[in-house]
Amino acid sequence: MNYHKLLNRQISKYLTAEIAENPSVKKFLSVIDDSYEALQRDKLLVERAFSISEEEYIEINKKLSHEIEVKKKSIDKLKSALGEIGGIHQDKNSDDLLSIAEYLNEQIIQRKSAEQVFTSLVNNSQSGILLEDENRKIVFTNQLFCTIFKIPQPPEELVGVDCSQSAEQSAGLFKNPEQFINDIQNILEKRLYVSENVILNDERILNRAYIPIVLDGVYKGHLWSYTDVTESKKAQEALEQSELKNRLIMNSALDAIITIDDQGLITFWNPQAEKIFGWQEGEVLGKRLTDNIIPRYHKKGHETGMDNYYLTGTGPVLNKMLELPAVNKKGEEFQIELSIIPVKQGNNNFFCSFIRDISDRKKNEEALKASQELWQFALEGAGDGVWEYNFQTKKAFFSKQYKRMLGYQEEEFPNDPNEWMSRIHPEDLPMILKTDEAYFAGEINSHQREYRILHKNGDYIWVLDRGMLVNRTLKVCPKELLVPIRTLLTVNFLNRL
Repeated sequence: MNYHKLLNRQISKYLTAEIAENPSVKKFLSVIDDSYEALQRDKLLVERAFSISEEEYIEINKKLSHEIEVKKKSIDKLKSALGEIGGIHQDKNSDDLLSIAEYLNEQIIQRKSAEQVFTSLVNNSQSGILLEDENRKIVFTNQLFCTIFKIPQPPEELVGVDCSQSAEQSAGLFKNPEQFINDIQNILEKRLYVSENVILNDERILNRAYIPIVLDGVYKGHLWSYTDVTESKKAQEALEQSELKNRLIMNSALDAIITIDDQGLITFWNPQAEKIFGWQEGEVLGKRLTDNIIPRYHKKGHETGMDNYYLTGTGPVLNKMLELPAVNKKGEEFQIELSIIPVKQGNNNFFCSFIRDISDRKKNEEALKASQELWQFALEGAGDGVWEYNFQTKKAFFSKQYKRMLGYQEEEFPNDPNEWMSRIHPEDLPMILKTDEAYFAGEINSHQREYRILHKNGDYIWVLDRGMLVNRTLKVCPKELLVPIRTLLTVNFLNRL
């Protein structure tokens, strides 16, 4: 295109051929050329003005002023257009057409660079991307989208293709084709952001996202994104199943199970905890453990223990079986058996407590102890020595009267079954061992034996040993046998020569 010679000189000096041939730039240069032509005419008019009369000069000056004003308005419009393109307004005092041209060149380069970055990001995305304009014509797509929807053409060949029937064409790839079509239509009608999962025929799960594009309140198109979330969905479902299974197990446990977070707030409370303590789960979740089940005189110790754990990573009550007092909803205090396990999950710490109400057991133990003390007092009052042997723990107890009968003080005769066994006369020992075997075989529940036992003075004395089984446990053998675990015996000395 032929421009004014001055303009041609500036174009050759400052613009590349590629930029000069750009349609937008050519249009811009045409406006500049008109300005140069106007300047040329201005020059001719000025030269002519000196050769004409004053009246003619005034008339020409008016025309020139008008043309200058038109030129100024043209440049202002051009600067405004450039500001809208680049988002930046030029300096109001910058009326140099060359600076405007340089600015336009910068904007073109920046836009080209931004488009390259966008294209690279989309092409390397782990999602299938489709960008459509307001008329549902393809603006951009990537290879992964073509792969998911089994489109044979490369992405660049799809630009400008009409997608108005694409839902019907692709519906066969999905498990529920009719629903796929209806969902697409509803999404396009509402033009609201959507993120949902759809299932392909091969059971793969895709997350479909729809993003409407609105500029200055005007709908300009939308973007579709399809991401394969099959593995993450399976992992999430497996985790949910695992959590459900764990919750079912914990809810079915015979022990109360309570978990608290690192702030001492209750995060889990199973049905057995409801039964033992009286509070329903909804009443205690999110509340402090110290406000519910810990007696007032133990609250300070609990808080100190929590602080110590976070400082040292250890605690005196952790990973141990303890017997402690607790409080129920009615304010009643009772005994519990408690074990606390610290658990670290990622960056979070929490504590899991297993609790059993042992108040009945403690009452029974106290009753048994009182009963034992009563019959021990009665038997010793009658002159009998008493001893107890636990077949399961291999532990024994010998009363003071028993030890005195053999000539020993309390501290001289340890509660060791070997002390008794080692003192039995060698000729009587087979009879004693046979008696033990009969208890283990479940053949007897009581016995009465006479045998000799060594006195402290070195002599063997005859004793009458009467015993009975007071407790049993079930031991799994080739056959189920009832095995004795505790035998109580009374011993009388016999006068034998």
